[in-house]
Amino acid sequence: TVPTTGGGWDFSFIRTCNFFLANYSRAAISDDIKNIYVGETLFFRANDFWKKVKTFGDVPYVNKYITDTSKSVLYGTRTPHKQVMDSVLKDLNFAVEHLPVDAADGRLNKYMALALKARVCLWEGTYRKYFGVGDEAIYLQQAADAAEQIMNSGQFDIYSTGKPQTDYYNLFIQDELKGNPEAIMPMRYLTTVLTNNFDRQLGEAGDGYSKDFVRSFLCTDGKPTSLSPLYKGDNTPDDEATNRDPRYKQ
Repeated sequence: TVPTTGGGWDFSFIRTCNFFLANYSRAAISDDIKNIYVGETLFFRANDFWKKVKTFGDVPYVNKYITDTSKSVLYGTRTPHKQVMDSVLKDLNFAVEHLPVDAADGRLNKYMALALKARVCLWEGTYRKYFGVGDEAIYLQQAADAAEQIMNSGQFDIYSTGKPQTDYYNLFIQDELKGNPEAIMPMRYLTTVLTNNFDRQLGEAGDGYSKDFVRSFLCTDGKPTSLSPLYKGDNTPDDEATNRDPRYKQ
């Protein structure tokens, strides 16, 4: 259902991306430099279309800058989900090919594009497989290939200081993740740049977690709570955290 207002049915950002794509070729710079900016733009356009597909399924796919304000253009029919996602993958592949391995602070690099591609392809591949719409193999394979390229780059690793009972907690309270080996595309909470409130509060709307989330953590023998003899039950929070993956308590 398309909401009357809000809810993600807003194509203004995509229109901005399309405006750039319609005009960038006039810049007096080399094609190699132009393609970096095209790659960045396609990265964000692909992400925006993916979010819309996740929310609405079939959505209108517009990949050119529209100046025609007629209803037939602005309120056109929806494009089938699979067709939209094939275009999203095409955009991401361009980004992966043309974004640099090393980029300046605040700019996208090749591994950020690969990370988004892995996530998008895993989502689309599993959707196609489990909803029976077909053609899932190419997406699942490309998800695996993108993730493998990131791992084989040697630039990233699991954050660890040798203290598994505290490392997970400490990773997620850091306000500066630049240089952290686990961060591929971090939000950098820098004072006066991306930080307005120094408090970290639990209990605001949308915080906290569900019982299903708690159950997703395995016991230390690798089994789920429903099968493990190590599970102590959920009478208290301490019981529930005993003999569990240490990330749960953290």
